[in-house]
Parts: sequence; structure tokens; C-alpha cells
Amino acid sequence: MISYIRFIIRYRLLVLAVFAAITVFFGFFFAKASLSTSIGELFFANNPNYEKYLEYNDDFSSDFVVLVGVSRQGLTSPENIARLDAAQRNLERNPNIIRVESFLTAQNISSDDEFLLIESYLNLFLDEPARQDHFLEAINADPMTRDWLLSQKGDAAVVLVETGSAKDAWEGGHKVIEQILDAFVQEGFVAEELYQAGLSAIMAASSKEALFSLKSILPITAILLFAMVFIMFRRFWPVVITMIITGMAVTWTMGLAVILFENLNIFTSSVPGIILIICFADVIHLCSAYLIECGRGAPKKEAIERMGHEVGTACAFTSITTFFGFVAMTLVPVPLFQQGGLLLGFGVAAALFTAMTLVPVFLSFIPKPKPWRRGSASTIQAWVDRRIDQIARLTFYWPKLVMGFFCIFFVVCLAGAFMARFETRFSERFGPKHPISIGVEWFENNFPGTTSLYLYIDAKEGDLLAPELFSAVLELQDEVAALPTVVHVASLADLFATMTRAINPEMADLFPIPQTRQGLAQLLLLFESSGGENLEKLISADRKSMRIVVRIEDVGVIETTAAGDEIYNLAQKRLGAQTEITVTGLKYLLGDWVDEVLAGQRNGLIFALVTIAIFMVIATRSFKIGLLSMFPNVLPLLALLAWGGFFWEVVDTDTLPVLMIAIGIGVDDTIHFLVRFGHEAQKTDDRFEAVRQTLSYAGRAIFMTSIILVVGFLPFALSSYFSVKIMGIMIPACLVVALFADVLWVPAGAELGLCRWKK
Repeated sequence: MISYIRFIIRYRLLVLAVFAAITVFFGFFFAKASLSTSIGELFFANNPNYEKYLEYNDDFSSDFVVLVGVSRQGLTSPENIARLDAAQRNLERNPNIIRVESFLTAQNISSDDEFLLIESYLNLFLDEPARQDHFLEAINADPMTRDWLLSQKGDAAVVLVETGSAKDAWEGGHKVIEQILDAFVQEGFVAEELYQAGLSAIMAASSKEALFSLKSILPITAILLFAMVFIMFRRFWPVVITMIITGMAVTWTMGLAVILFENLNIFTSSVPGIILIICFADVIHLCSAYLIECGRGAPKKEAIERMGHEVGTACAFTSITTFFGFVAMTLVPVPLFQQGGLLLGFGVAAALFTAMTLVPVFLSFIPKPKPWRRGSASTIQAWVDRRIDQIARLTFYWPKLVMGFFCIFFVVCLAGAFMARFETRFSERFGPKHPISIGVEWFENNFPGTTSLYLYIDAKEGDLLAPELFSAVLELQDEVAALPTVVHVASLADLFATMTRAINPEMADLFPIPQTRQGLAQLLLLFESSGGENLEKLISADRKSMRIVVRIEDVGVIETTAAGDEIYNLAQKRLGAQTEITVTGLKYLLGDWVDEVLAGQRNGLIFALVTIAIFMVIATRSFKIGLLSMFPNVLPLLALLAWGGFFWEVVDTDTLPVLMIAIGIGVDDTIHFLVRFGHEAQKTDDRFEAVRQTLSYAGRAIFMTSIILVVGFLPFALSSYFSVKIMGIMIPACLVVALFADVLWVPAGAELGLCRWKK
């Protein structure tokens, strides 16, 4: 390390030129960065179930829709019908919108003495306004529209707006949502009468809220961090060095993101904030060590070399372990985490490389600083000295008490961690006054069951037009409708039953559908020849595949997948011998995705812990000490899970990345403490003095970096969006737990002889 420092200082101008060129190169790509979010690309990649889902979407229709709720007294009056129709026509002209559906596009099926009549409710309400009560009853009696599209009182309606497919990159999705709502406002509806829900609306709002929070919070975070550096050091040069190095590390990382992935997503867009905060730790440790060496009377050149040798080695180990902590995310078989883990790992490496290179170079340019103990900095350092002395005495006089406390705390955290139950409920990630939260509550009160599952039935041979199959489908629908989370079930069998009742009401109770293949085929032909539309949403053109739509309560994605699996089992039992059964839907697939994430996170954590343990053994040159040192690194993770297990009904899966970030950051202080303690233990047999010197040298920087990191993440807690807010709550909590474990448990273990270095 000393040879490297001497080399870069000797060629410092060339080094600065090379770093400037690299920064310009990555900065060129970073400047072209744009946000583009595709659910398919982020979550599913080459998942065969997702590919099958897309095939069905192409044949039928997509469930990537925005649900717009419209609430107004007298909504079915001619005036309001005209307004609603005009709004829908405006939406249909929008190039970002594929399809619009509401009770106006629904079809009323009836008959006169000779003909089957199929008419849209739009024409019926406008042509015969005096019969609107009759039409309301018809809509709510029709199995295809019952409890959906229009309320029984006619004062609330649902408009489904299909915006594309899950495979589409929906950049600026929130702007499309605004266009949709504006179409209704332009026709005389007011914002207070409009509500939004649906997975596409939720994903668009999630991206908007997360990016807004990051854009507004990151500047606050940067200002706070730089202010804290100045307060700690009471001089400007550490602030300048930190600004330059963090700026370079962030630019390199995000430039690489654009080179590799072209566009940023919601996760990779949060990487700059994490790298910004983490980068401070290396710089602070280096600057702190340099000032301490200068304060001990070392010449400037010697102080720089000692800083690099004694602290730089620890920084190298911390960055390696942090690197593996983040890269462990790539073991999760989901592009969202793989991209984020790769970029965070590269960012850590970039932060270490720039810090270890540029800090010595910058220090070589500036004059030797005044002693740290003089001037305005002395007050803060005196406070730190008192805390260090108190900790040293506590761990020296009551080491068993300290160890006992942490053992009890560990057991409690372990119990709470086992109680944690993971789930993803997208709609609950917003504040209570957010439009999504308000919209979800409105839909639950007026139209419960906004989540759709799709049960596809494919013929193994021939086509599906077999009477016994449709009789079995009707029986299956009754079984599915009886499930606790199911709100409504509809299929082509219901359309057949409605047509049969309209044509021959006397026989409908006895034979709800035709009893011959020819009769079913004739009904399909009659429906189309009578002006019936949207048949392709129920059965494929080749008559070999049909869809049953199941609406369920707005539960989490894991619960949605569980409901879908239960429906699949019922269908397989009743129809499996005749057909191939597939259950799908975007939310259903996301539930499977969460299971993959949990499994991948588990494997990633194991990989990270094993890898970090190996490097801890190498860093401490002791197998025993390396393994014991993992306690303060595992404890914060257990504490986080325990909090969720004890106090949350479910732990949102967006908490999972916090585990990786926490272990990646938390291990740094342990390495710095143990590496320094190893140096001090070689100098004296007095364990108290070794601990005190370690706390004075490395502990000082650990205190400073922990405080600064906590302050850096705290502004994220101001966000109203859970996925951002959790970073500002849980990561600081993990850092505090890790800090206390490092400065209390490790010294107490050393006092009890658990940590001994061979001379």
C-alpha cells in the first residue's frame, strides 16, 4: 500500500488527468440517462410463465389497465351519459391508450319474437332515458357485468383503460394517468369525482413518488452530509475532497448503468444516493487517520503513508466485503436486483479506488493541517473522547454484563425474525391522502374485487365446443365463487346462459346452455351476426382456448398467487382430463416473483455472510476472531426482521434490499475496529490499553462515520412512499445497532479473552 501511495504521489498530475478523463467518459453517458420502466423486464426476464402470460394477452386482452372510478349523482342521466361517452371517445384517440371499456360499451342481450337483440347500453340510455331503472337492473343482473362497471344506484361507474402490455417500457406513466383523468375533467367532471386504481396506475404512481422523493431528498442529504463533515473536522478541505471523490464515484457508476442497461429503472435510480452516502465512510476514515498522525507529530509525507498503510488496508477489506454484500443481490433471479447489485458493487469499488488514490494525492498538494485538538474542532473531539473513555471503562469493568445484554438481545431478535411474514401490497405503500390510497378505498366501498385472475382452458384435441365441458365450467365457477377471497366469476359459459335465457326463457332453468356442439356453435354465430362484440376476450378465434375471469379482493401478491393456485387445483380436478389449465395474471405472477426474491435473497445473504466471514478471517488473521466478528454484522439484520415480526402485520418485500445494504455497510466498522485492535494488541499485553487506543484511533472514525451515515439516510424517512421511507428508518436503525455492537460487544469480548492476537 505504501508503494502504491508513493507511486501515485510521484505521478500525481498524470493520475489527476487520467481520473478526469475517466470521469468525462462516464459523464458523457450519464448525461444521456433516462428513466424507463417495464414490469416485465424488471421482474420476469425470461420467466416461461411470463412468456405464456404475454401469449394469452396477445390472443385475448391485457390486464395492464387503469381503473378510473367516476362518482356522481344521476350518472345515468342523458347529460352525464353524453359527458362520459365524450370522455371515452377522447381517450380512444389517445395514442397511449389501446382500449376503453365501461358500462356504456357493455351489451344488453334480449330478444323479440323472432330476433336476438344485442344493443350497447350507451344507445339504450340515450334513446330511452325513462327506462334507466330497468337498464340498471339489467346491468346488475347480467353475470358478465354484475357488481361491476356500474353501481346499483347508478351513481358510481368504473372505466377500464388499457394502456399497453407489461412488456412495454412505460416511461412517464404518471403523465398518461394525468391525460386519462384530464379527459374526464374536460367533459365537465371534477377531480373530486374521479378515482384511480389498478396495477398500472399503482406502478406509475410508485415510479413518480420514488423519483420525486429521491430528487428532493438527495440534495438535502448531500447538503447535510457535507455540513456534517465540516462540523466534524471544522475545516473545508475534507469537504472539498469528499465532494470530488463522491461525485466521481457516482458519475462512474451511473455512466456504467447507461452503458450496460441503456435506461435507468426505479431501483438503479436510487443507486447514486446509496453510493453518495457510502463513499463518505472511506474518505472520513482516511482523513481522520491523517489528522491523528499529524497530531502525533509525524511529518506530512510520513502521515500520508501511515494513513494509507494502516487505514487504507482496512478500507480495502471493508470495500471488498461491502462489494460482496451488494453483489450477492445478483443471485436473486430477477433483473431488478441483479442490475442494482451489480451497480452497487461497482460503485463501492469505484468509491474505494477513487478514495485510496485521490485522498493521498490531494493531501500532497495542501499544506500540513493544524493539530486537530486546537480551535473549534476541539469541542467535538473532546465530546468524542469522553464517550470513548466511558465505553472503554464499561467494557473493561462489566464485560460479562455487556455480553449478557447482547446475548439476550440476540435471542429476542431471533424470535421476532421468525415471526416476520413477507408480503407485497403495492396499494399500501402510499400515504393515506395519496390519490392511490383514496382510490383503493373508494373501489373497496363501491366495487370490491379490483384484482383479476385469469383461468385459461385450452383444448387438448379438437375445439372447446363440447356441452359437457361448458356444464363442467359452470359447476367450476360455482366452486370458485365460493372461495373466501373471490368476488365474481364470469366466462363464455355465462354469455351462453344469458343468450339461452333471452331466446328460450322457459327452457333456461332446465338447460342453461345448448346440449349439442352444433347448438353452441350456432349461439356463437348468432351472437356475432346480431352485432355482438368483444367475443375475442372470452374465446380464441380458433375456438381452442377460452378465458374465465375471476375477480378477487385487493390482497397482497403472495395471497393472490395462493388464491390462483387454489383455483388451479379446483379446475384441474374438474377439467384437467379434458383440457390444459393455466392460471395467470400480472399480480399472480408477481406473487411467484416474490417467492423467487425471497429464495434468492436467502441464498444471497448466505453467500454474503460466508464471503464476509472469510474476509474477516483474512483481515484479522484468526479463524476464531473472524467468525466471532460476524455477530455484530448479523445482529442488525435480525433486529430489522424482529421489528417487522413484532410490530408489522406483514413485512413489505421492499424491506429486503435494506438487508443487503445494511450488511454491506455495517461490516465496515467491525473491520476497522478489529484491524486496528490487532495493531494495538501487538504493542501491549494490557487489553484495556489496547481497547482504549483502538477506540481512540478507529473508534473515533467509527463514531463519526456512523453519525454521518445515519444523518445521510434519515432524510429518506421524510418520504411519504414506503419504499423510500424504509431506507430512512431501517438503515439508520441497523447502523445504530451495528455501532453499539462494534464498540461494546467486540471490546467486551476482547476483555474476556475471546479476541486474542498471537504476537
